[in-house]
Amino acid sequence: MTNKEILSIFVPIVNFFSEILGENTEIVLHDVSNPEHSVIAIQNGFHSGRTIGSSLTDFAFQVTNNQAYTTQDYLVNYTAKARGKDFIASTFYIKIMVN
Repeated sequence: MTNKEILSIFVPIVNFFSEILGENTEIVLHDVSNPEHSVIAIQNGFHSGRTIGSSLTDFAFQVTNNQAYTTQDYLVNYTAKARGKDFIASTFYIKIMVN
């Protein structure tokens, strides 16, 4: 299976979390192998203005570059900014190894 095929399995989880957490929460699934067009699923993107095909955020580029995901499975309750507003964010790293 390709990264895209594997990540497509997680799209229903994006929708699931969105329904649980409501419209005040943006849920995003990224494919970091395509950083300039990494968003492959999003719910409530009106918060950040992102849509499917949007790029990684500056924060996500930083995490990818410093490889924080290699020693952590997730990062919770950090402050982020979108459209001039601060908000609380959390990230779960889905680590896929394709042969």
